Amino acid sequence: MGTEDAVENMSMNDGENLGSQTTDIGHRTVYEGLLNTSVEDANNYVTYRTDYLNLADDSFIGSIIGSSSTDIYTSPLSTAPDVLEIVTTVMVTKASPAFFKKFKEENRIDTRIQQDFVVQGFEFGYVKKVEMIVHSQKLVDALRAIIEYYPGSSLFATDQVKINEPFAEILHYRDEIEAYKNHHPPTHSPDYIEATNQHIDILLLYIDQRYGKELEAERQRHRKSPPTCTYQMLWLLFKPGELCYYYPAVGQLQAIITKNLKTPLQIGEYVAGSTHLFGWSVSYGGKTFGREPFDKAISNFVGEKEIATLECYPARYFVQHGSITHAQMQERLIARGRKYWEMAKPTYSDYRGTTAYFPYRQV
Repeated sequence: MGTEDAVENMSMNDGENLGSQTTDIGHRTVYEGLLNTSVEDANNYVTYRTDYLNLADDSFIGSIIGSSSTDIYTSPLSTAPDVLEIVTTVMVTKASPAFFKKFKEENRIDTRIQQDFVVQGFEFGYVKKVEMIVHSQKLVDALRAIIEYYPGSSLFATDQVKINEPFAEILHYRDEIEAYKNHHPPTHSPDYIEATNQHIDILLLYIDQRYGKELEAERQRHRKSPPTCTYQMLWLLFKPGELCYYYPAVGQLQAIITKNLKTPLQIGEYVAGSTHLFGWSVSYGGKTFGREPFDKAISNFVGEKEIATLECYPARYFVQHGSITHAQMQERLIARGRKYWEMAKPTYSDYRGTTAYFPYRQV
């Protein structure tokens, strides 16, 4: 059995305990009244685990079960949660790696790491990732019915669904997930609908508890005039499948379809690199039309920034240029695309006008 297999199944009754004897597994409280169950029962639906890996060789060191427990389990555990499991992967080391010099000494242990683990002799550590494992098949099926396009997501690729923090798949489709409770397929039985809706409530409760205040604050920024955003919540802007605009180094406004966003490792105030937006556009390769990949770096910034001044931004935040409205800009882009399509056909054509790229000239 591999390391991942060994730690993904958990029970408080198995494994070697290196800490104190405790039965508190630290389930997170959810709001009473929304679910048709008691708080005590609801608490059993979301469990927490922290996995510690050695930075030197990625070897598994141990797990802490729950959000408050300090017990370290080093051997296989066996009972999986009913609905959701939140797994934090922490890389630790006894010697300071070079990149830890990038930020303050007092922040050498990432604040998201349980401090009690330092007593085991690992003085430096950072959170590599936080992921949500969706154990409820009913919830998985509902998410697959709602989310149709999300490249890179394990929602469609594997049997076990793992969604990395900041859980963008859920937050980008939060309203649709909520609405699904009242729009089940006619083939679903009342019992199935009730169980699925309860699991949806558990998911949304966790998301709202984790991001509620941050999310509302960022959406308030998006509603400003002009709209602004923060670097930490940049991912909220870019929903896969949506239209975005950017200006190339030379040339006119270009449009792309968003595919996904890759965010850099962040430890304390230290950010390792830029955020990269990946997408695609349509181009002609001489014989056929096809998708052309797109990769744009969005530089780190402090505080708020106007959305329309980003290196690439969603089309819905287009800022009027002089007398050109967004509707007029869309008409121009569509007309340009149609002209491109027509000229790429295997026919003889003549074009008279301005070139699309710098240096602009009449032809």
